[in-house]
Amino acid sequence: MFMDKWIFVVVLAFAGGTVGFYSGIPLGTLLGSLFAVGGYQFARKNLPTFSFRAKKVMQSIIGGSIGLAFTTETFQAIQSVWKVALLAPIAHLILAVILTWVLHRIFEFDMVTSFCSSAPAGMSEVTIISEEFGAKMPVVIMVHTIRVIAIVVSVPLLVLLF
Repeated sequence: MFMDKWIFVVVLAFAGGTVGFYSGIPLGTLLGSLFAVGGYQFARKNLPTFSFRAKKVMQSIIGGSIGLAFTTETFQAIQSVWKVALLAPIAHLILAVILTWVLHRIFEFDMVTSFCSSAPAGMSEVTIISEEFGAKMPVVIMVHTIRVIAIVVSVPLLVLLF
């Protein structure tokens, strides 16, 4: 029975990811699987969750996948973009601190949830960090899901406009 639920999660994720992929929307595979599994979990609340250890294994695989993108050309590009590579994360962190303050003071989120909700990072990394520090996971996940959707929708439109 337990294994059947895991098989169902994988099938549901692949089905949603496939629909997302063929939809042609940016990050369609990610968003399709997220909405398929998330929607089912919202409606039924009976799917298993990954253990902390399993999440670390997946994080290692994602990190390895990103690492495969590094080439000689990647490191050669550092010479021309190093100023931006330093400035962008500093600007992101400054904006994250401001948003953390807004979420804490105005919306009354606790500080950990506020910072994790406004952290400029990927969803998989943020959820792992949030869990480690005891943030309110449903809040963090919802804020980042909306952020990803807003970026996926707005960036292509902005690129077309400019």
